[in-house]
Amino acid sequence: MQKQGGFTFLEMMVILAIVATLSVLVAQNIVVYKNNQQVSRAARKVYSVLKSAKMTAIKDNTTILVQFSQGTGANGTYQVFEDLDADNAFTDGTDRDIESGEMPPSVTLSDDDDPAGNSFFALGSDGSNQITAFTPMGLTTGNNGTVRVTNGQRTADVVVNTAGGIRVD
Repeated sequence: MQKQGGFTFLEMMVILAIVATLSVLVAQNIVVYKNNQQVSRAARKVYSVLKSAKMTAIKDNTTILVQFSQGTGANGTYQVFEDLDADNAFTDGTDRDIESGEMPPSVTLSDDDDPAGNSFFALGSDGSNQITAFTPMGLTTGNNGTVRVTNGQRTADVVVNTAGGIRVD
């Protein structure tokens, strides 16, 4: 009598168990990767906004302000503008709007010094300045400050210093 080729039921069950285990591990890594990329992308956006504001201030020989609003997703916003009426706040129809936007869903924009706090938070560590301003020389007004971008699993800080240096930690 000749033996037929193929797999036994037990061999098939072992193979299915191995495939299922590997699938779970891969799915978990995909979620972690997605979360990391989401925060990295948002931090790069904040960095880019701040760098662009600095370059606009130098190019146009004017003071450019960047204002952030704490929040998650559409509630975490930024506004870049030239404050023509000198009131340190964006006034529609008066000030020159340069750029505005919001964070991706499930990404939170906050101030590392005051994570629960103000609707507009200060980049200055002393909390006295509600916004960051880049002068025509590329310097900031106020003190060093940090914008924190997080999704609960990963956090990135965009740090601005008084010399106008910007970095992502």
